[in-house]
Amino acid sequence: MAMVAKQGWSILSEPNSLVSRIFKARYFPRSSYLDSLIGNNPSFVWRSLWKTRAVIKQGSRWSIGDGSNIKVMYESWLRERGRCYLSGPQLQSTSELSVKDLLLPNTKKWNVGLINQIFDSE
Repeated sequence: MAMVAKQGWSILSEPNSLVSRIFKARYFPRSSYLDSLIGNNPSFVWRSLWKTRAVIKQGSRWSIGDGSNIKVMYESWLRERGRCYLSGPQLQSTSELSVKDLLLPNTKKWNVGLINQIFDSE
C-alpha cells in the first residue's frame, strides 16, 4: 500500500509529469486527484491509486499560500491534531468561504473581527 501511495503522492506533487497528465485526462479531468471518483470501468492501476487517497489525505496538510483554493468549511486545513475542520454555524455565507476571505487584504494577518463574528470561540 505504501508503494502505491507514493505513486499517488507523485501525481499530486508532479502534476506536469506524463503519468499525472494521463491519469488526470482519463479519470479526473474536472477535479483533483484527492477529489476524484473511481469512475466507470477503471483500470487495476487506477483502482489501486484511487484507494490510496485516504492514506494521503490522513498524512498531508495544506500549504496555505494566499488561501484562495482552500474552502474553510470543507477542507482539512488546520494543524491541530484530531480537529482539522472548523466547527461553527453553517451559515449560507460560510459555505463558499475560502481562507483568503479570513485574511486582511494585502497582509498575511487574520481578520480577527470577522473570525469572531462567524465562528465560536473554540
